[in-house]
Amino acid sequence: MKNIRNYGMVTGRLTADPDVRVNADGSRKVRFTVAVQNSYADKDGKRGSQFLPLEAFISADRSGDGAYGCINGGDLVSCSYTVNNNNYTDRHGQKVYGLVLLVSEIALLETKASKAARRARANSNTSAA
Repeated sequence: MKNIRNYGMVTGRLTADPDVRVNADGSRKVRFTVAVQNSYADKDGKRGSQFLPLEAFISADRSGDGAYGCINGGDLVSCSYTVNNNNYTDRHGQKVYGLVLLVSEIALLETKASKAARRARANSNTSAA
């Protein structure tokens, strides 16, 4: 059951390919950023974007990278996440405070065909310029 007081959902496009790092125990940490359009417009009628850094964890007993091995920059995804604090004390004894948006579920919102078509359009636009 999800704790609705510490839960969020985001739908947007990946800004780059996910960064997968292998830990010493064989588990993997996946980091990626999702660009999300604001729900409000500015005084000029333009909607800005927020760029949310997300992290996921893949345990050592799971083979492969799951859905994270199937996504690339520009792909449309929807993620549910929890907010976790990442507080620690550095080597100088100073307390460092941080937050992590930890992905609990990810949904791929594009078909392979639509991803291929989007990439083909992007390639034709860059080669025409």
